[in-house]
Parts: sequence; structure tokens; C-alpha cells
Amino acid sequence: MRARLFSRWLPIGCCLLVSILLIRGQRSTGNVKELKASPGISYFQENTEREPWSINVIKIDRNQNDIEFVTTIPRGTVQGLATLSQHLRGIPKALGSPVAAINGDFYETDNGDPRSLSIVQREVTSAPSGSAVFWLDETNQPHVSPIASRFKATFPSGEGIPFGLNEERSSGQAVLYTSRYGASTGAGAGLDLILQPATNAPPLPLQVGQTYKMAIQEIRSTANTRLRPGSVVLSMGRGLANQLPPLTTNSIITLSTATAPEIRNVRTAISGGPLLVQGGKVQPANANKSREQHPRSAIGWNDKYFFLVQVDGRQDFSRGMTLPELANYMAKIGCDTGMNLDGGASSELWLEGRIMNRPCHGQERDIANVLAVIRKPAAQPVPNAAKN
Repeated sequence: MRARLFSRWLPIGCCLLVSILLIRGQRSTGNVKELKASPGISYFQENTEREPWSINVIKIDRNQNDIEFVTTIPRGTVQGLATLSQHLRGIPKALGSPVAAINGDFYETDNGDPRSLSIVQREVTSAPSGSAVFWLDETNQPHVSPIASRFKATFPSGEGIPFGLNEERSSGQAVLYTSRYGASTGAGAGLDLILQPATNAPPLPLQVGQTYKMAIQEIRSTANTRLRPGSVVLSMGRGLANQLPPLTTNSIITLSTATAPEIRNVRTAISGGPLLVQGGKVQPANANKSREQHPRSAIGWNDKYFFLVQVDGRQDFSRGMTLPELANYMAKIGCDTGMNLDGGASSELWLEGRIMNRPCHGQERDIANVLAVIRKPAAQPVPNAAKN
């Protein structure tokens, strides 16, 4: 009797043991092969058995001096959406040629406004909201941490109010609009101050961590003020404008683009979150925020490499990952630091002219911004000085 029970339960026990082993250490199908795409850049795809998962990874050598990260916004404005491929075609040729890219931040689907901080070639185009941000400092060193806005406008009376940047404005809110927002503010009636840099003030465009002395050029109480390069519009809803002291043209308003923690001289930044890996360790408090399996995108790095990681999902061949699964995978491939990006139908990875994954909607989705890797133009030789 015991022998018959043992023989009956043995296969079930073996299956349970195999399942436990697979959960603890995901097995791949053995067809992982790293391919060199171009100098300093390689790519591999990993297909695993248990879930199943289809994982695409671009690895970038940090010692490759002609490679640089840049962020994009569609057609040069915050409003609107474009496919990842369209974003890349809009990168100025003077910066270089795109060689790899991944989708960026979460965004408002109706107008394309990124949820948090965006810095494009040193210009801050969207304010931070407290979520995690990936940024590169002036020495090209990567960082990631939650960043909150301390953006503030201070009036001649000494009264200060916080402001948003390039986003929809409510009646009790102040928003600063730059020409990056589009042709006009789109805001309803309130109080709009058209501002230009005062004498000896830092020039536009806006950079993060700076203080700008701005002179009031015009005061308007109509809606949808036009936006022009070289000036900005501080737009306040009626509920807020009625609380301010009277203002006159040529008065000086101080605009601060401070953040917490303080960051300055940042040339590239893109938001996402949560932070998944730090110091080589999975961050459970953040990674546990979502235990649903979806397509995922992430940026990670260690001392030698950057990693652009994309996981397909919502399809038979690849179900997608939870945030804990993504965090564990990034730590497994060697990321000391890793941050989640927007996922779902937005999750896409591009390499040298083509999308490497299979988006769950069957085609590229319009998205708000992109984190791109460009190869900078070769330095032109300096001609010899003419001989006397």
C-alpha cells in the first residue's frame, strides 16, 4: 500500500520540486546569444520557459566616448505624441545619429504631458512631481532618485507661489509656459504675465536649479495667450490671481527652478519609477508596488555598462513581468542600479533602425518622450594655420 502511494505521489512531488527550483532561478531556453550591434553596443534576447517571457536587452559600454544619452519630445513641443521612430527622426543631426532607444516616462494620454521631470539638452521642459528620475550630470555620470519640485515665483511684494511647468492649469494654480509647450497656453481666462529676462539675468531656455529675474512685458486677462521664443508666460487662474497684490509692467518677478534634492547642470533627464535596484540590491518597498504582469521597460547600469531592458507581455509567447520580477531580472544581469519606465503598449526597444520587440498592440504606439542613445559626430580636424 505504501509502495503504491509512494509511486503515485512521486511524480507530483517531483513536479512541485521543479516548480520551486524554477521560481527561485528562472531557466532560459539556452538560446541566449549576445550580438555586437556596433562599437560599444550589443544586444541579446532571452526567452524563458516558465512564464513564458521574451526579454530584449541592449548593453552599452560606458567607456565608449562617442556615445551619449539624449531625451526627446515630439516635434519639439511638450504637447502631442509620436511613435518612437518618429521621435528619433526628430533628433537634430548636429547632435549625432541614434543607435538605440527605449520608451520613456508615463504621460497624460490626452495631451502627451509627461508625468514628471524632463530635461532635453539642458532645457527643462516638464517639472518634477516626486517620482524617480534618471539623469546625467555634466561629467556624464548617471544618477537616479525621487525628485520633487520647488519651482516658485516671487513677486515684488515678497510673496511667493509655486508653479507648474508646461501643463494644464486649473483656476487655483499657476503654471509657467515656454514655447516648448506649443503655439499657445490653451489656458482659460485668468491673469497671464508675459515675461522676458531682465538685464544680466540668465538667458532662456530654462534650466533646472537656476534663478531667473524676469521683467513683466505685458499683463493680459484673456485666455490662450500666444507663446513665443525668448519669453515665457506665467499664467494664473482667477482664484489665485485675485489673491495677489497689483502688478505693473516692468516689475521684476523672480523664478526659481529649484528641486529637492537639488540638482544643477543636468543635460539629460527622464522620469519613470519606481526605483527597482540600488547598490546591486532589489528594492522591495518600490518593486512590490505592482504584482501584475505587463510589458515592461527599464534603464539600468553598473560601472561598465548601461542596460536598456524590455519585456514583452499580454501575449501568448510572453506574459510580461511584475515589478518584483523585473527588479530581480535586472539584478541578475548585473545592474547595480535600475529604474522602471512606462510599460504596457508603450513598451518598445529600438536598435539601429528597427523595433526589436513585439509591441502588444501589434504596432508602435504614440508616446510622449524617448530615452535615446546617439553616436556623436566625429570631431572635424582643425585645419593647419596658414603659413606666413
